[in-house]
Amino acid sequence: MELIGSTAIEDKLQDEVAETIQFAKSAGIKVWVLTGDKIETATNIGFSAGLLDSNMALHSIEEVNETELHIKIGNINVELDSKARPSSAQFG
Repeated sequence: MELIGSTAIEDKLQDEVAETIQFAKSAGIKVWVLTGDKIETATNIGFSAGLLDSNMALHSIEEVNETELHIKIGNINVELDSKARPSSAQFG
């Protein structure tokens, strides 16, 4: 079963938003942030809501055209794939 969900967070967090997000994350639900805010604002809100923590790699996508967007997302995917795969040993 695959669970898909979404939430909206404003600058002023609603009651129990942070707790709900942390509960969802602890249940293994993947959480993505999509915002039109300034990066600094979005990052601060993400930390205060418990969406982000200091152990996470943050990827910012600011490209304005489709070609640049595809390239950026492709680069992020390559980076994530390389971290997910175990390193291979080479023998010579």
